[in-house]
Amino acid sequence: MIQLFQGLLPSIRLPVHQTLQRQLYRLFDVLVLKVKDSLKGIERHAISTDAWSSKNSVYSLAGIILFFIDKNWTLNELVLDVIDLDAEHAGSLMGKLVYSALRAKGAAHQAIACVTDNASTNSLMNKTLAAQIRKHEGVHAHSKSMSFTCIAHAIHLVCTDLTSHLGVIESDDHYSEVKGSNLEEYIDDEDDGMDPGLDLDFDTESESNFDEDLLEELAPELASADDEKPTGRASKGGRPKALTIIEKIHEIVVYATASPKRQKEMRQIINKTCPKDVRHLFLKKSMRIRWDSVRAELKRALQLRQAITYFVANLDSAQSRRGKSRKMIQKMQIRWNITGEEWDLGTMVVEILDPFHTASEAMSRRDAATLADVIPTFALLERKLLDNISQLRNITADRGNATARALLSGLDAALVKLQKYQTLAHENELCIIATVLNPRFRLKYLTRWPELHSNASTVVSNIFENYRVKYSKATNTLANSVPHQNPQKSSKTGSAWEAELYSDVPLFVEQFDQELK
Repeated sequence: MIQLFQGLLPSIRLPVHQTLQRQLYRLFDVLVLKVKDSLKGIERHAISTDAWSSKNSVYSLAGIILFFIDKNWTLNELVLDVIDLDAEHAGSLMGKLVYSALRAKGAAHQAIACVTDNASTNSLMNKTLAAQIRKHEGVHAHSKSMSFTCIAHAIHLVCTDLTSHLGVIESDDHYSEVKGSNLEEYIDDEDDGMDPGLDLDFDTESESNFDEDLLEELAPELASADDEKPTGRASKGGRPKALTIIEKIHEIVVYATASPKRQKEMRQIINKTCPKDVRHLFLKKSMRIRWDSVRAELKRALQLRQAITYFVANLDSAQSRRGKSRKMIQKMQIRWNITGEEWDLGTMVVEILDPFHTASEAMSRRDAATLADVIPTFALLERKLLDNISQLRNITADRGNATARALLSGLDAALVKLQKYQTLAHENELCIIATVLNPRFRLKYLTRWPELHSNASTVVSNIFENYRVKYSKATNTLANSVPHQNPQKSSKTGSAWEAELYSDVPLFVEQFDQELK
């Protein structure tokens, strides 16, 4: 590049890397001063932290993001710092480094909350951070009141517990690997055609093109399986040996998309068997660490049900499939046979997971604060899980198939996990305050939990008294300084979820009129 510029303009003097580095440092110093000035006008803020390491642990970093509401009641997000952990992820060290970063910007005494994922080191980090703030800032800070678990992570853990009982998804917590990715989008209108580079003249009947990779993988199980009584893979977690519909769909999708030949064959089947409104769609393949990809895979399979049924029924129709290969294919047909009852249960699985998908998107919004919706969100998801368990128990009594049994055990596990995080939310003062201050919920919303209602009443009364004393002499000033508010436009997903949250809550005006009467 230098030689190019010197050839074009011999007299030009290009800056060297030291010059760029020096200018960047100067720019950083200027921006730091501006950030400090901006933070002086903020009374309270919350932070979010997360750590990252390269695969060989050569690089280890932690990011700090600061959230605050400005004088115009607008939610702001600011990347405050990226700190070098030097391959040390101990919670105590991270807590000290986070405090140092906050103090360097003059923002340590204003921190009221630290949002993290569920990593074990974060608990110790928050304890250390709170201790440092108490010691050096003279602020009454405690880790229990400051700590807040990311609700998206909680939902991820709940859904992972549920789907792991159905197969395909691993039961371990892989949130650190998937949190940087978006959720699977709503898939009804997506155009998931095949790769445009695929050779449409590929010979689907050629024996030389017929790969048997999955056949070889399933050979031991197919060999030991009885033709009239197929068995699936035995699970370490004690799941029934018979395959669930999730496992069947996943194996079919993997097999049908394993090569360009099979993709072309499936595309032809879709065009032949499916309604016109879904012929542009193609199969989706799930990942073992993403529960929402299982939902997307199953939802797409339900849309292309006719094609999948035809594909399995005609696996042995190719002339090239003879002898041992043909026998294995016939066993695969038995293994992958999906009954009408199983398809119905597959629809139920999607309907169970849909609210969690919607909740994850609504609670991950960046245009508005969502803390006030945490307790109501857990309550709504709990109610849906209880309704699904009640409905499924009646189905299980009649059918008793593998999918129903696995789904019921998964729902029970998901309910236990969700109630664990719901309890944490009920104990978090910030969640309580945000819920009570929401005019659609207020203190009355919490009456369904008597102990929580009592605690909330005490907390809010104390806050009110503190503010009454603090601002009693500044009433006129505050009254005249109320900013003009421009209400944020809710996203489509956020609006839909809010509508469901508020569906059983009367409007504020209605509540007020009832109380006046």
